[in-house]
Amino acid sequence: MAFGSDNCWICNRPANKNPNGNRDGTKVSCSYCGDYTISNTLEACEGYLDDTQRWKLSCAVRIRYNRGESVCLLTSNYLDYIENTFTSNLASVLAFYAYIILGFDFDSFDELAGTPFFDKAQGVVNAAQSAPDKGWRSAENQKNRYWIIENILNSAYSDFRRGIFQYHLNGMDLFSSDAVKARAGISEGVALIQKAYRQKPGLFIISLFMLAKSDELISVFTPAPMVEKTKVVNILKSIDPANSAKYNQLLTTSP
Repeated sequence: MAFGSDNCWICNRPANKNPNGNRDGTKVSCSYCGDYTISNTLEACEGYLDDTQRWKLSCAVRIRYNRGESVCLLTSNYLDYIENTFTSNLASVLAFYAYIILGFDFDSFDELAGTPFFDKAQGVVNAAQSAPDKGWRSAENQKNRYWIIENILNSAYSDFRRGIFQYHLNGMDLFSSDAVKARAGISEGVALIQKAYRQKPGLFIISLFMLAKSDELISVFTPAPMVEKTKVVNILKSIDPANSAKYNQLLTTSP
């Protein structure tokens, strides 16, 4: 039974569907199962390889009957991913970000150790160049998946990845045992990221990093001595000028 089918999601017999019948989902009327509403959101999805080594996607869909009761219905679709081949936008997006996540995870344990996974992400982008979907090509804009992987693999900005390594392995990972040493490692990490930023101010990958980490950095350095705060605030303001006011507040808080 496939998503978008005109059949009932419970018995798979022909049914009437009205996507606009309910603001919370699709209203279904089945002569065998009665009237119910399919939620607009999937409860959970899980991807796995079947016996033929084909990616399969299983999802639990919440169905609510008019009387207020609800049940979960399991259904499945095939989600094909073939390396260096564009099969669908969904498969490529999921593969791309999976490789990006793995790459940064490996980078956090050893300098530039995530390169094999980033190369795989580059392959996903290359295969999607002729796809009709947006987000894969350089000419669209400089804030999409093409530029994420370009920034990561461009050797001119390799200090960004070295900074990620310092930030995590020699910084965040040490907090439980030595907060002072941990902050020193994080300071070294953001200093390396600053070096990459100077190669190209406004680098997209650094903007994404600061979007994710700015609040964490403020929390980390709030208890630091003023000299240490001043040094890191100057770095943060240089690589994330849009949030300068937020970083300046660090200088007004007491350890």
